[in-house]
Amino acid sequence: MTATIIQSNEQSTCWLPEESHAKGPDAEKIRVALSNVRPRLDEAQTRGAAARAALLNDVVSLFKEASRPGWDGYQARPIGGETVENVLTFIELLPPDMPKPELVPEPDGEIALEWHRSSSWVLSISIGPRNRLAYAGLFGLNKSYGAEEWHTAIPRMVTEAMRRYMAANSSPP
Repeated sequence: MTATIIQSNEQSTCWLPEESHAKGPDAEKIRVALSNVRPRLDEAQTRGAAARAALLNDVVSLFKEASRPGWDGYQARPIGGETVENVLTFIELLPPDMPKPELVPEPDGEIALEWHRSSSWVLSISIGPRNRLAYAGLFGLNKSYGAEEWHTAIPRMVTEAMRRYMAANSSPP
């Protein structure tokens, strides 16, 4: 039997057998189910990669627009290369089911990734040149905010805020 391994990020891998010599009604049910799942996974992976590539291109465009002092017409600090590197790293670590954020240049030289469902369902994560993330979420009447140090993984408190946003995103406001 051969297999297809679909890997959307380092944390999740899906193994799908491509062929099997199993016999019987259960084996046939599994073959049919897998034949229906594989195209959807392929499509989702392709769509996810395209969305992620578009987001990465948006970061580069934002950098070009806001990389000089006073880019906002006032006294905004320029967005630097370290900030862009940190944002690109963070984007690569985002869960595949996280919706595409809006990118917002900030006058302090950081970039915010923002997700808005409504005025009462919002998540914002600010990333700058240092290994520090500032986050704030409003989930109905509940709030979550803070700053966390990070290096190669999204900090637990930020992951929890993203989980809360996604849970809020799947239920009515």
